Amino acid sequence: MNIGKPGMRRFDPETAAIVVELQQMLFDFGHEIDANQGRNITAFYAEDGVWELGDRHLAGDAAIRDFYTDHYARIAREQKDGQRQLLHAFVNVRVSVAEDRRHATLDFFNLNFSAEGARPIEAAPIAPNMIVECRMECRREPDGAWRITRFAGTPQFVGGESVAARLLGRAG
Repeated sequence: MNIGKPGMRRFDPETAAIVVELQQMLFDFGHEIDANQGRNITAFYAEDGVWELGDRHLAGDAAIRDFYTDHYARIAREQKDGQRQLLHAFVNVRVSVAEDRRHATLDFFNLNFSAEGARPIEAAPIAPNMIVECRMECRREPDGAWRITRFAGTPQFVGGESVAARLLGRAG
């Protein structure tokens, strides 16, 4: 529940605690992808969760898990040293909590930096491969955990790398 003038967001203590939980979940979600290759990504999704990026649509645990498994298997086969370094930086995070306090929406931008090969990556200039406007719809589950029911990303800027094209379901 937001309290205050339009444009000036204030939260009561219970809503503020929910906002902190959801922000931490978002950062843990990014860490799971960057540090663990998304091996446990479905832990962040509700069983009926949906993942959308551009025209690409995945529904349910199996489809989301298979996407990450296939993506990283392709990296192991095709990328320099069988590796790709990733960094998902989430900025301009805005959390809206529904009045029932069981549903919430996170709106943010994902600045996706990635390059093939082992660390350290030497590149100049360093810039995101893709900037994506994201919406993450979440639900508090019976076990008390927040889980993603829908992740939707709309690319705003896309670099020329073939990996970005594949993520969007384009040839490359």
